[in-house]
Formats: sequence, C-alpha cells, structure tokens
Amino acid sequence: MTNRPAAGGPSGTGGAGGTGGAGGGTGVETQLWRGVVVYRIAALGYAAALTLSSRNRFDHPDAALAAVAAMAGWTALATAANSRARGRSWPVLIADHAVCATLTFASVWVQGQAQVDAGLPTLTTSWAASPVLGSALLGGPVGGAVGAVVQGAASVVTRG
Repeated sequence: MTNRPAAGGPSGTGGAGGTGGAGGGTGVETQLWRGVVVYRIAALGYAAALTLSSRNRFDHPDAALAAVAAMAGWTALATAANSRARGRSWPVLIADHAVCATLTFASVWVQGQAQVDAGLPTLTTSWAASPVLGSALLGGPVGGAVGAVVQGAASVVTRG
C-alpha cells in the first residue's frame, strides 16, 4: 500500500517533504515529527523527575503533582495529534504553546517566588521546547523563531 499525498502539499501540512497520508506516512517530515514526540516524552520525564525530587521545598507541593499530571496528559494528547498529518497544524501548535506557557507561569505559584528567584528550573524546564520544535517543523525558521519568542517570553515573565 502506498501513501498518497494529502491536499495542500506533499506532507498534508502544506510543508515540504514527507508523504503525509491518512496514517501519517513514513516520509522525512513524519520522521521529524516522531522525533518531536520522542523529545517531548523524554523532556517530560526530566521535568517530572526534577519536580518530584524538589516538590517538598515548593510552596504548593500537591499542585506540583497536578502540574506533572497536566504535562503528562497534554503530552499524550499532543502525541496523538502529532501522529497524524491533520494534527500537525497551527491550531494544535497554538494550543501547545498556550498549555506550555500556562504551566510555565504556574511555576511561580507552585514553586514559590523564592524558588524561582533562586534559579530553580521552572516546572516545564526543557519540556517547553516541544512546541518550539513543532513550530519550526510546521513554519520553518520563521515559525521556529516565533515559537522560541513565545516560550522565551513566558520564561522571562515568570522569572520577572
């Protein structure tokens, strides 16, 4: 069985490369999206380990568990979305950025201002790069740069 290109471009997302298709295809672009998924899962593991090992020092340690659960839930949803060509879209990435930025902002309340001021990593830590990688895949260098500005601004606002 061969994958047919979806309407709008060879990858089904309007981007270049890949074969798209209903099942996600096996082209270069699909492989890159799989890389984003693997990165997101690894970064979630890192963020969860940091959060769980430090949460007893947080102002709201139970909220830290809720944040990790939210990150895990969003990781599952984003993984499912990014596994199909139609889920590799700007609406999904905008939601991805919104969820990530919201959880980054929550760091101040969950961890406490003193922890953030002391340089403790935010709750999202390296997980915050996941929507940036997706933005770069979907929008090229400009998309990646815009995504980096969004997540970077969330971090700067959080740090004061």
